[in-house]
Amino acid sequence: MRPFLERWWTSSKQFGRTSKPQTANRNGRRPQGRGHATTRGAFLGIIAAGMMLVILIGHIDLSVPWTLTAAAMIATAVGGPLAVPTGLAVGLAVGLVNGIGVAYLRVPSMIFTLGVNAVMRGLMVAHTGGFAPQTAATGLMRLLGAERIASVPVALLVWGAASVAVSTLLNRTTFGKALYLIGNREAAAYLAGIRTRRVVVFAFTLCGLAAALSGVMLAGYATKAYQGMGDAYLLPAIAAVLSDAQIS
Repeated sequence: MRPFLERWWTSSKQFGRTSKPQTANRNGRRPQGRGHATTRGAFLGIIAAGMMLVILIGHIDLSVPWTLTAAAMIATAVGGPLAVPTGLAVGLAVGLVNGIGVAYLRVPSMIFTLGVNAVMRGLMVAHTGGFAPQTAATGLMRLLGAERIASVPVALLVWGAASVAVSTLLNRTTFGKALYLIGNREAAAYLAGIRTRRVVVFAFTLCGLAAALSGVMLAGYATKAYQGMGDAYLLPAIAAVLSDAQIS
């Protein structure tokens, strides 16, 4: 598990260093330095965790940018103690729709998820009128995205927990074994008795959940949601997964 986490950390940290911050903290200043790179790398790492589950079965999720954005916007709009659960529910719902479209309707994942991404973008533009939402992140969202515990960013702790959870899921559960089998050959996995459609739906649902979690945290980091906040994370997330696969 350790080499896996180290490679994932390197890819995500590199993204945090090279990407330009688009947000300000609560004091109106843009975060700088190693802490900024680590925090933004944590957001990418969580997204890549979900993306990896989908890529392992030979698919891809291009709806991540606006799943992330929608989760952040809805969470800040709801506010209060229900903000984070509502944002995560948005990601679960989008992931479930993606999974059903790919597994049961047999639409290629690249086409279906790209269409869902466009639909989510249209819904959020309609929701906000095309302007930046005026609602602010809740205290819990700021805690997850911007605060520190003993000088360690909470976002980094959440990313570490997500990485351990995904690694355990892949290496210690029947679901993880099913992902590898489907990725090798879906027809053979089906003949072996694996309920391939359910596995595909679950993988996409977890990917949506990971994107939503990252969106909620990113909104807390920026103190609010904004249009297109997830666009910068799609290609780096895919690159992080594929680079890890090449090294492996």
